[in-house]
Amino acid sequence: MSSQAQLDKEETVEEIFPGAEFSAAREAKGQDVEEVASTLNFSSSHLVAIEEGRLSDLPNRVFALGYLRAYARHLGLDEQQAVADYERLTGSTPKAGVKPLKSIGGGLEEQQRKGG
Repeated sequence: MSSQAQLDKEETVEEIFPGAEFSAAREAKGQDVEEVASTLNFSSSHLVAIEEGRLSDLPNRVFALGYLRAYARHLGLDEQQAVADYERLTGSTPKAGVKPLKSIGGGLEEQQRKGG
């Protein structure tokens, strides 16, 4: 095996979501998963998925980010870091260049000026 191939093999490190931080923080607060799930009104299976780093077991991106933020906030962890870790590991980031929707009913003043 060439030295470059050996280096490539050694540098292959699987990145995982730092769910153990969530688990450790929850345990430090003396709470079990069911208690936190009840408090946050989440399914305990989603909290376990976060703690075990099984991000693919979470619902779509919007819900997953909401769960991560709320759980991190509840535990006193950095919400932004949790979101950044999720996006880095899943490759799901908001689409660049997406324009916001136009406001509905924003033309009221214009209608009044026109006598509408």
